[in-house]
Amino acid sequence: MSSYRSVKGCKHKIVKPICKKRLSCRLNKNLCKFDLPNKRIKLTSIGGKRIWANFQLYDKFNELLSKYSICDPLIFERNGDLWLDVTFDNPKTGFISPEKAIGIDLGIKRIAATSEGKIFTDKQYLKNKRKVRFLKRQLKSIITTKKSKSAKRHLKKLKRKESNQTTNFCHKLTNELLKTTANVLVIEDLSQIKNPKNKNKKKYQNLNKISQVPFFKIRRFLTYKAHLSNKQIEVINPAFTSQIDWRTNQKDGQRKGCRYYGSDGIVLDSELNACNNIVLRSKLPISSLALCRGLDGQATVTKLNVGDYVSGKFTK
Repeated sequence: MSSYRSVKGCKHKIVKPICKKRLSCRLNKNLCKFDLPNKRIKLTSIGGKRIWANFQLYDKFNELLSKYSICDPLIFERNGDLWLDVTFDNPKTGFISPEKAIGIDLGIKRIAATSEGKIFTDKQYLKNKRKVRFLKRQLKSIITTKKSKSAKRHLKKLKRKESNQTTNFCHKLTNELLKTTANVLVIEDLSQIKNPKNKNKKKYQNLNKISQVPFFKIRRFLTYKAHLSNKQIEVINPAFTSQIDWRTNQKDGQRKGCRYYGSDGIVLDSELNACNNIVLRSKLPISSLALCRGLDGQATVTKLNVGDYVSGKFTK
């Protein structure tokens, strides 16, 4: 049923019966029972029989278990192994009074920038991503021309590698963004930036580059991690945030790359200028505004060292 819902939501044509490839099942209290001291779980199998299955724990699981209660887990299959995805119930802390707010602007080369004057980049991550995407294009060409089975297996591994690299990078980036004294993080609503209907517009000429940036995953990670840190996320309309001069609130300047030329001849940093517009548009108490006058020493550039994904482990 979930497969048919996803097909209907994506408006795809159904030409044959839908077969779910990645098998999974959500377990409730009637289908499973945990025995944490002995590190095992009782599962209901076919025919109503109950079986015991052992599992391995890790330090983070024990830490979360001491703070929160377990919700309905998800059991799924991957590469012939059974995995258990355990979720925890985190009660809401209630309304958070907005004391200070910062604006966050997401980009392609400069991954993120804040209104506090911090810019986050990771050239090694972008380099590794370009390598993986180049290999994927080569393998897809071989599969199309030669019908190679080994190329299909290699392509499947590369897709998993790219996904793991992106997930690890998003975790590192969101952890750095949350290292702020402000309790409100203001971001743009970029849910329509990858819409194919907008590909003919001048604003979306670089749709291929934009599609490689995990905007939604960064927003999702920020949302739940901010909740754990007793912070909240505010979303604003992204219209013209990079074209407006934050000093005059008018579209009287011109943006060229990483520079924004004001009408008075002052050159600003375009990302920091956009961050200031974002936090000003939220109309919340502002933590600080980046003094993005001039291009030398106006921001603190943080170079993230996410590392490369080698043999299932991330190495710095």
